[in-house]
Amino acid sequence: MGQIVIGKGGLYGNVIRTGVMLNSTKDTIDELIQALDAALATL
Repeated sequence: MGQIVIGKGGLYGNVIRTGVMLNSTKDTIDELIQALDAALATL
């Protein structure tokens, strides 16, 4: 699985920002969801 860059934003730091382009494919979004799920499972 590849790596995806994420960060936080918003006035209170409650927004997740991703490095995914707006014209991404379904496969790219699926990879993003898998990476987020794996990261959040470690919390």
